[in-house]
Amino acid sequence: MSFSQKVKSEIAKSKVPKNIENLKYELIGMYISNDCIKDEDSYFTSENLDILERYRYIVRYFCIRNNQEYNYDIQKQKNIYMLNCNVLNGLIKKQDIGFNNLDINLITSLLIGIFLGCGYVNDPKDNYHLEYIFTDEDIANKVNTLLNNIEISSNITKRKNNHIVYIKDGDSISNLLGVLGASSSLIQFEELRVEKEMNNNLNRVINCETANLNKAINASKKHIDNIKYLKQTGNYSKLKDNLKLVCDTREKYPELSLNELAQIIGISKSGLNNRFKKIDEIVKDLKENEQK
Repeated sequence: MSFSQKVKSEIAKSKVPKNIENLKYELIGMYISNDCIKDEDSYFTSENLDILERYRYIVRYFCIRNNQEYNYDIQKQKNIYMLNCNVLNGLIKKQDIGFNNLDINLITSLLIGIFLGCGYVNDPKDNYHLEYIFTDEDIANKVNTLLNNIEISSNITKRKNNHIVYIKDGDSISNLLGVLGASSSLIQFEELRVEKEMNNNLNRVINCETANLNKAINASKKHIDNIKYLKQTGNYSKLKDNLKLVCDTREKYPELSLNELAQIIGISKSGLNNRFKKIDEIVKDLKENEQK
């Protein structure tokens, strides 16, 4: 089971609220996210039987309150389950769907229904990505605004004929999982997130140390090459004593960094670097004169 399906199953198995308004807005969320109504028939599709059972329970609860009978049928086509029922048209009407002036409890119920209907969250081992897939552009815009109003950073893009509300910020995904009540998935998400961040930081440190090591090796090689050239051309003896000192020390300790070499000689790193620059300039001048 994917991480996304685990999150959905956890939410679907969570306690169903008793408040009729919360149930109504969760059902509205399912309605607007799953294209539930077509002509006179109503249906809900999902790969997850836990979601279908929650949906069936909520519809049944509404019917009992209204002394209304209902029929339902669950069919399976490949990996998709479809629940057909005959009462959704009477339970949810277009004019009932409003996103304005909702308290946090109703927003939570609405977002739960929407996520169960069309939500997807990527495994945080790979990258941070949560999205809602809508066929209705107006609904997508309203959901995007709703998320931003509760300080969850989301954006909209278009993919073929669908409108995608997506979240790529790890903090926002974590906050949304908390809002949806997916506490176990939230803990798993944060554990994987911490592990991923630690690995990324470790890789950055290793890469930085490797780069510094390569830089030190290349610098040492250049120093040794210059010293060999000066000795081979008979110019080493012409160097000042302070330059001979750094050359002799470098030959003795070719593996050391500039910092370590400077400590042995008893000068600053910048002072040592300046002496090697002076040696490099001498070698360049000698080579240029050879070519004339």
